[in-house]
Amino acid sequence: MAGMNPDSAPGRLKISLWLVLVVMITSGCGYHTTRETDALERVAKEVSMDDSRVSSVWVDQNGDFYHPDGRDDTDLLVGQRYKFCLRTGDHKKTYDFAERKAAVGEMIGKNIAKDVPVVILVHGFNNDLGEALPGYETLMVEIGKRDQRSEFILFFWDGLQTRGFGLFADDVQIWNNACGHSQMAGINGLRSLLKMLGQDRRVLIVAHSRGASVALSALSNPPFARKFSEATTLKHHGVTIKELAKEELISGDNIVIGMLAPAIGEIDFMKPEVDGRIDVFNRALYRDISCSQLIVGYRNDDRTLLKYVGVTGQFNATTIGTRPNSRKLIEEVYADSKMKIQWIKIDNGTKHGFSSYLAGSHASEFIDAITRDAVEGKGR
Repeated sequence: MAGMNPDSAPGRLKISLWLVLVVMITSGCGYHTTRETDALERVAKEVSMDDSRVSSVWVDQNGDFYHPDGRDDTDLLVGQRYKFCLRTGDHKKTYDFAERKAAVGEMIGKNIAKDVPVVILVHGFNNDLGEALPGYETLMVEIGKRDQRSEFILFFWDGLQTRGFGLFADDVQIWNNACGHSQMAGINGLRSLLKMLGQDRRVLIVAHSRGASVALSALSNPPFARKFSEATTLKHHGVTIKELAKEELISGDNIVIGMLAPAIGEIDFMKPEVDGRIDVFNRALYRDISCSQLIVGYRNDDRTLLKYVGVTGQFNATTIGTRPNSRKLIEEVYADSKMKIQWIKIDNGTKHGFSSYLAGSHASEFIDAITRDAVEGKGR
């Protein structure tokens, strides 16, 4: 504030505004998305569907599985914004992660028939069960109208939540770490789930917001931010990314990804060794995505993806959902790839919510596309 007298009225006002901003950014409370045992019961109350067609899978910040029988007994934790996970949480318990993965696999084998398509629904960051369910329910009903065979898996990951009074500043507090943990949820959690289902099965993954990163990370090895990979995971969880990311890639020839309001940028399509912002078109820097088709529903004026002040390319870019040039770049890069890309403009709205996108004027076109190309196996 050089050139301004701090004792003057304008000076005191500016200092006061800065103090208010600092308080807003630092005062928010961070909560974790942990397993809620009544998930399927809540779905059954809202959706007119045989509940045997719906399963739920929960993973923590590292992508480690919660036990399907609910034995973890954890609550949403306040004040543990980056620290809580099943490996190092305050519960001081030791879990057999191979055993719990096997338990999830056993549940999947028991609940889901071998010859039916599967739809996996993935929420975004700053979501809990209550936030995610309305969108999940709408999709299950709409896809169920178009296909009577598909079975559903509700995939919950720890994208963190905010419940303070800092307005959107709370989101800033958890966003950077949620970006890294979305990748962990993909490479360690969702990738394992896809292996359990088998690579010959037709699978549709429908992801909202940062859930797009979960989906991409399950089907290719993502580039982690250096600060996250070198500090956050090791510092707070006592384990490195390399120790956790041991699941090998699978063939995604029978997998379609549908994205709504994708909170990702060009960097999310880059190879793991790429670091920092990418300003130059270079096809060699882009990684292969192991899926047959990518169908994206977008709004150019999504206020959340624009980060309210138009810095969509900064602070973990979200340009794919807002900038036509970014979508054109991705389309050019993958023009000769086995992965086909389809873009569907939902409408001219500005809201970011899952349900808001599903209520858009072209949402039915999006649902028709993902159902036709993934569940029915047509249009490929």
